[in-house]
Amino acid sequence: MDVGIERSRGRATNAFGRLLERWRLRDDAGMTLIECVVAIALLVIVLVPTTLFVIEGQRAASESHLEAEATSLADQALNGLQAEASRGNLPAGFQSQVQTVDEVGGKQTTYTVSTTWTPIVQGTDKSICAAGIGVSVAQQIWLVTASVTWNAMGGASPVTATSEIAPGTDGGLQQSAGELAVSLDDGLFTTKAGNPTPIPQLFTGSSVTATLTGTWSNTLNPTPPAVPPGEFTSETRTSINSTNSAFDGCLIFQDVDVDVGWTYTLSFAGNGSITQAQEFSDDNPNGAYTFGPITLEAGVPQVMTVDLNTGTPITISYTQGIPSPGASCTTAPTAPLTAQATTSEIPITVNNSGLTYIHNDWVAYLTGGPVFNEVYLYPSYSSVTSIWAGDGPNSEQATPCQVSPASGLAQTVYLQLYDLSLTASGPGASVMTATEAGGTVGAKYALSALSGATSATDMPLGEYTLSDGANTVTSGGNPATVWVTEGGNCLATAAPTPPSPCHAATITVVAP
Repeated sequence: MDVGIERSRGRATNAFGRLLERWRLRDDAGMTLIECVVAIALLVIVLVPTTLFVIEGQRAASESHLEAEATSLADQALNGLQAEASRGNLPAGFQSQVQTVDEVGGKQTTYTVSTTWTPIVQGTDKSICAAGIGVSVAQQIWLVTASVTWNAMGGASPVTATSEIAPGTDGGLQQSAGELAVSLDDGLFTTKAGNPTPIPQLFTGSSVTATLTGTWSNTLNPTPPAVPPGEFTSETRTSINSTNSAFDGCLIFQDVDVDVGWTYTLSFAGNGSITQAQEFSDDNPNGAYTFGPITLEAGVPQVMTVDLNTGTPITISYTQGIPSPGASCTTAPTAPLTAQATTSEIPITVNNSGLTYIHNDWVAYLTGGPVFNEVYLYPSYSSVTSIWAGDGPNSEQATPCQVSPASGLAQTVYLQLYDLSLTASGPGASVMTATEAGGTVGAKYALSALSGATSATDMPLGEYTLSDGANTVTSGGNPATVWVTEGGNCLATAAPTPPSPCHAATITVVAP
């Protein structure tokens, strides 16, 4: 082992010696030119990327610092505007200010902070609760954007920040709660200079009150949690500005609890003759307009539009139906009804292409309610409005009465009723009723008491099933279903429409 080591040491010593001898023979000539060039090239290859990396790192750090300053200024601008909005101070349109920030080494950076205010816009290109002439903006929802630029940006993009703000007495939008904004439109349109597109108008003719009420519906947790401080599950708002008493056509419900399980209902009860576009009104038998369920999201304003206006009162009276049209429905009849009208509530059908109900028919009726003689119609439809006694298409005459609610003027109409004549027998004959078949409300009419063996009652057109309250009234051993048509009465067949002709000489029924 020692001999092998000694041999290895000897070979190494000899090799080192030869290397020294080779360098000694070079004398003092030094490095060749090629070797010098190669060394410099190697140095450049190593140092240049390192230098560029350091420079780019410093530049990136400087740009990040400038962008951070810009972001801070944008946030400060939004916070300041939120504070102004909560006090009712609202700048109009574009605002710009310059701010100088001291940097390290005595340098200064000049920042330009620009803010723009625009109403939040819906999909129909209609702004929500937009300010009109003489209308305060104190209860609008606005979108505010702050944009910050600075000198020597070096191609960097401006820093922007955006927020929704509800100015005025209601304050700013709370990011932990929900908000519902209701635009009250009157169904009419206007145009502005330079914009030929019709713009919906807000209803500013009178004050409108609405209530948002929450219902807890979390079945997994039937007991609702405590409402956070400063939030609500029931609010009432009025479309009048407390600072200038102007009707602004806008309702904003803020600080609404949005805990999972809360759904909300919006009710317009308590507004007198104000009529919603689908003919709901306090003064109509169906009652005030109610919409829901509504689910709100924290920090996000939800926008909805309700079309309403001051209703046109239509007083209802009745005239005798005739086989062919002729008399005007707005002229008082010269002769009374040929038989007593039913003492029960009579539905009134209103038809307009603007209504979204089946067949565009709205039926004024309150099940079990008192007899009424007046309805309020929405005045903002441009299409024809027809009106008749009864429930839907089965009750419509060949030429129904037409009214003009757009005038806003109170009107009286005389709607046609038609005879139902029966020859009846049996213990229940004096208490018979006729229940509509094929209608939407299932109206039940009390028939007139017998005069001898005959009952004659004036009522709307339609198909009816007869009853005496306890039993089915029969005719020829079969349940008695009859048609009242403009041409007369007849027993119903299996067809959904009356037979033609429909004019039986006598309809005999038994009320057991």
